[in-house]
Amino acid sequence: MNVGIIISGIVCDYFLDELILTYSECEYPKIISTWDYIDSKIINKLKENNFIVLQHTFPNNLYKSSVNYQNYCIMKGMEYAESIGITHILRIRADMSCTNINRMLQIYRNIYEDNKLIFLLYFKHYPHDYPPNYLIDYIYYGEISNIRKYCSTIQEVNDIRFPELFNQENCFGSNDMNVIREKVVFSGKYLLDEHIEIPFLKANYSKTPLQDLYTCNTSNGLDSF
Repeated sequence: MNVGIIISGIVCDYFLDELILTYSECEYPKIISTWDYIDSKIINKLKENNFIVLQHTFPNNLYKSSVNYQNYCIMKGMEYAESIGITHILRIRADMSCTNINRMLQIYRNIYEDNKLIFLLYFKHYPHDYPPNYLIDYIYYGEISNIRKYCSTIQEVNDIRFPELFNQENCFGSNDMNVIREKVVFSGKYLLDEHIEIPFLKANYSKTPLQDLYTCNTSNGLDSF
């Protein structure tokens, strides 16, 4: 099992230093797969801090949506990861941090089960007009061949499915969480038990720890068990 990290999404200057700090002592190859128009100063600083940086121009026929942008960058990141011998990846958003990335990956390697994917948790319900029962796709881990099943399909312009439901139905053949739970491992409880925080770095959620988003008793509609 050769493990690497794919960090996907836009990198902004206001959280660049904190992002670099997150991975400053990371023991694993870290690949940032991002947009082609990111400022060159940001790109150079990432490279100076031992990130592998991949920049992408999106195809003209790509339906411009958040799920497609992310899936495209993740796919390209996985292609590169395989070219350097990586077999298993942690995918994490660029606008999220982690207080102990090495320990988190040790936990993931310990709880990993063949042919399953690891997710943080899932939404049971939500106090807005979002559908119930979908996996939180901020972070996930698994063998590249299995992650491709989750994120390698491009959503068409006339496909009105909620993005997370789109991804998991393509991967698992169902949006029934009873079916999906048999095919994934949830890591939320393990991270909570070891006080590993995963704060958002983006402006609206800066410094918000993962623990504030859910509790062990799932009273706010999220489940990690």
